[in-house]
Amino acid sequence: MESIKGLQVCDTLPRGVHVLRAHSVFRHACNLQTPEGALWVLQTRDVPLSPGGIIIDHQDLRPFFRPGESVRVDLRHAFAQSARLVPGGARVTLGQLTGVIDNFFALHAAKGVRQALAADARLADAQQRLIRWLRTPASDPTPLARAFVGYGEGLTPAGDDYLLGLLWTLDNWRAVQRQALAEALPALLPRTTDVSRAMLSHGCESRYGALLLALAAADITRLPQAVQGVARYGHSSGEDMLAGIRAAAYALA
Repeated sequence: MESIKGLQVCDTLPRGVHVLRAHSVFRHACNLQTPEGALWVLQTRDVPLSPGGIIIDHQDLRPFFRPGESVRVDLRHAFAQSARLVPGGARVTLGQLTGVIDNFFALHAAKGVRQALAADARLADAQQRLIRWLRTPASDPTPLARAFVGYGEGLTPAGDDYLLGLLWTLDNWRAVQRQALAEALPALLPRTTDVSRAMLSHGCESRYGALLLALAAADITRLPQAVQGVARYGHSSGEDMLAGIRAAAYALA
């Protein structure tokens, strides 16, 4: 059994020593499953903290962990950090945010959910209906969100990352639509992966990764750098989040 010590930990995780099971292992992250089925994530020291995350003093996790093996995690002395969003929408306008994301997208070829929206007419229609709902939120958003939950491939499908970006925007600008969407999503989460379920569950509780928190805290002078930071999440996850942020910002503006 591998035994490791946490250096930094999301404050939602309980202190103490825990034995968990390795769920999936990558260079910079190892997803761990608790006996109750919840997912925590070990992260290398160069990765921004995630909700449910634990930073450890490693650069590559692949030599140390194997899926299915037990891992002993000591969090007794780890520094706790909050993943909860402090809304900062007053720092920049929705129009400014939309413009900066548009400028970023103009310089980068479409992939992930942006590529899917161009190729899948049903998904594009679902996005337009979702934008209309954001403008006039009188109906249940469940059928609209269903088109995105689990859409795509990988541990966090593109549609889920898109919805997380949308949730973040509604949170950051204290939009009244946020509560209805956060209440609709949990029932849809069995449609997607274990990792996405954890990610969207955190989003429904207003908890986000450090790069999204940095975007919320950015003023207009640091906004382009903060957008580029979010884009660095995964292969296309960050850009998928930005697509959701851009759609919600466009609708709310």
